[in-house]
Parts: sequence; structure tokens; C-alpha cells
Amino acid sequence: MKKSDFMHPKGVKALDGAQVPFWFWNDTLEDGELKRQAALMYDAGIKGCAPHARTGFRGGYLDDAWMAHFETVLEEQKKRGGTLWIYDEFNWPSGTGGGEITKNEEFREKYLMFHRVDVPAGTVFRAQISNLSPSKFNMEDQYKEGGHKVRPNVFCYDAQAMEPLALDPFMVAKTYAGMEVKDFQLQRDRDTAVYIVKILTEPYPGEGELTPDYLNPDMTDAFIQMTHEAYYKRFPRDFGNVIQVAFDDETRFCHAFPWTEQLPEVFLEKKGYDLLERLPDLVIPGEEAGRTRCDYFDIVADLYRENYHGRIHQWCLTHGIDYCPHLLGEETLAGQVRFSGDYMRQLAAVGRPGIDHLGKGIGSLNIKFASSAAECYGKSGLACEVFAACGQPADPALLRHAFGCCIGSRDADLSSCGNLLAPLSGGSELYPWLLPWPSDR
Repeated sequence: MKKSDFMHPKGVKALDGAQVPFWFWNDTLEDGELKRQAALMYDAGIKGCAPHARTGFRGGYLDDAWMAHFETVLEEQKKRGGTLWIYDEFNWPSGTGGGEITKNEEFREKYLMFHRVDVPAGTVFRAQISNLSPSKFNMEDQYKEGGHKVRPNVFCYDAQAMEPLALDPFMVAKTYAGMEVKDFQLQRDRDTAVYIVKILTEPYPGEGELTPDYLNPDMTDAFIQMTHEAYYKRFPRDFGNVIQVAFDDETRFCHAFPWTEQLPEVFLEKKGYDLLERLPDLVIPGEEAGRTRCDYFDIVADLYRENYHGRIHQWCLTHGIDYCPHLLGEETLAGQVRFSGDYMRQLAAVGRPGIDHLGKGIGSLNIKFASSAAECYGKSGLACEVFAACGQPADPALLRHAFGCCIGSRDADLSSCGNLLAPLSGGSELYPWLLPWPSDR
């Protein structure tokens, strides 16, 4: 970049989309104030922006009034030759629809919970067995020959050798209300490790509100219908012109072992064995268990890519705009597996990779990961959410340091986090913007 272009960017056409700030709509929206702030940004050479509903917003998210205010800004941008990005969520993470999508329990993330019980030799241990299989079955017929195949949630291992033990010898016949059933009752002359596995989901209201099931294509379709289709229905002629990008933010698995109903079936089809029979492999040591873990995260990464990012990307392509997501946990290889299954695989299915450069230091290698993906996969560009968690006041030297880190790592478009519609009385409501990153304090 020429020094003159850096000092006077307004007249450089190639830089029109170089900065697209998140415009935090964190108060009551008034058309006059929206027009004033839109003009301030444009006159400063910032020709694109992304209206972003944040804590403090007063009104109905995506209702008629919201769309009317969005249209006010759209017309201002259109008049000046500016652009708009759609930030697809209220706060973050994307996929919740402001909490409307996750009200449906079927659309909330399921996850595996493992509980290990060490049973000493000679000790009697009892447990109630339930079926992990998604298929419906008759409890009375569950152990009869030719009945439904049960996937019990209890697994036994010899504690020393960690070899799996069959459950049949520990199933004790009992009669309840005239019906004979079998209960699990273990007693051995050797120490035993018992794993009890549960498939859980978080409650709503509560943590469940922020835990979409990104592996479930029906959840994604509901999210697209509520958000992307709502904008397209209102502004179809502006897609691909003024409206150029849909930005998706902070998607991630909330739990270490995400689950969805179709996962066992897809796993069996692609890997050739039944994951439901080997679930403790996900948490126990050993070479064979390690292979199962790799296979599990491989399938999880595929489902995430195909059923969420790939699905939204295809919608955006069909409607003439780019798709730019930023994923949580991008900073380290371990975090990429924990939160995405396979981070680079997700970026292969998007239009423009996005990353989050937090704080004022050099930070992590996430910019390098994303820029490599953009280069190798032939993407349309790369975007970085920068200046978040730099603290206030953020002096120019500090901002220049963060900016230089991004440019030096081949970043392209900058989305500053963010421009406030209204000042705040305290910093806690918008922590990532107002407070310094912990390691920088």
C-alpha cells in the first residue's frame, strides 16, 4: 500500500471495502440519528458497515420496525455508493435467532456426558440401564431374541487391563408389576471401571438459549428462514448490490462431545462400525480408543460443515452475496478440534474466512490459519474483527500495532469492533470492546 493511500484512503476505490465496522445498535433506534452516524462513517472514508443488534437495543429484533430502520440506512448507503453487511444475529453466537430458534429443544445442542464409577473387587454395584439408540423400543421386549437392538448406556471394563466386559452376565431377572425385566447388578472378584453415558441438552431459559445444534440441518434451515430470508423478502433487489455479505459470528460446540440424532447413523455408514457400542473410547486411553476419537471428530466436522456453514454458504451464493463466518476457538489446534471438529475444513465451505484478533498484542496464529485457508481454497478474501478488547481509551499507537499485525499476516478486510450507536454507562455489557484482553492487562 502506498503511504499516500494509507494517509488519504477516502479517494482510493480499491479500499472501499477495507473497513466494515460492526455498528452496534445498542439503544432505541431513531432514523435521524442513524442517518447522522452513517454520514459520519462515510465522510471518514468508511464506505461499508454492518448493523449489529447488541445488548441495550430497545425494540423487536427483525420485526417491521427493525427492518424499517435497516432500510433507512440501506437507502443512505445506496445514495452515497456505500455497502452493507448483514450481521445475522442479536449479540452472539449466530444460530440462536435472538433466542427464538433455541426455544425448540430439537434445535438445541445435544452432548455426551460420561460418568466413571470405580467398583472395587467384591462390591455390589447396581445401575438403571437406558437405551441410547434413537429408535423407539418396547422395554418388555428389549432383551428378547429378535427384539429391538438395544444400545445400553452402561459400559464395563476390567479396571487393570481396560478390556471391555459383556453386560449379559450381570443382568439379573426381576419381576415388577407382574412383568419380568432385567436389572444391572455387577459383582466381580476384580476391580471394575463402569462408565455411564447420558445424552443431555441444556435447559431454556438458561444456557440452552445460546446452544444451537449446528449439526442439525433442520436447525440451520429454521435459522436461515428467520434471518436471511427475512432480509431477502424485504430487500430482494439490493442483494448483491448494496447488501454484499452475510457475517456469521462465534459459532462453536458448547460441549466437548457434541451429539445430534443422525450422528450414529452417519457414523455407521461412513466408518463401518457402531459408535454406540464404543462410546467410552472417546474418553479412555489406548490406541484403539484414539482411532475411535479421530473417527468421531471426523464425522462431527463433516456434519458441522455440511449442515451449517455449507448450507448457509449455498443460500448466500444463490442469493448473490458472500458468506463470511468467524468461528470460536480458532487460535490453537487444540481449540480448533474442541470447538469445530476441524477448523480448516469449515473454512473450505465458506465464501470468505473471518477471524477475531482480540487485544493489542500479536496474539495467536489464527490470522495465519485463515489466510492460508483463503489462499489454498481460493476464497474471495479474508476479514478480521480487530480492535476488540483493546481497552479504552485506545491510543493510535496501540491501534496501529494491532492493524500492522493483521496486514502483516495478509489480512484483507477489517471489521472494527465496533461503533456504538449510543454511549454506555458501564463496560460490562460490551466487555469485548471496552475492556482489555486479560493477557494485556
